[in-house]
Amino acid sequence: MTPPELGLFLFCIITGVSGQFLLKTGALKLGKVNTENALSHILGIITTPELLGGLSCYGVSAFAYILLSSAGET
Repeated sequence: MTPPELGLFLFCIITGVSGQFLLKTGALKLGKVNTENALSHILGIITTPELLGGLSCYGVSAFAYILLSSAGET
C-alpha cells in the first residue's frame, strides 16, 4: 500500500466513523418512533443537521472507498 493509498484508507475510516457518530446523535435528538409520530420523524430526518451530516459523511466515505478499491487496478 502506497502512502497516498494509506491516507485515503484513513480518510475512509475517519469519515465513516464520523458518519456513525453524527447519525447516532441525530437519532437521539429525534427520540422514539411510533405510529403517531412517524410522519414528523420523516420530516425530522431531513431537517436535522446531524443526520444530514452523518449521511453526507457516509456518502463521502463510500466514494473514497470506491476510489481506494479501484486504485490497485491497472
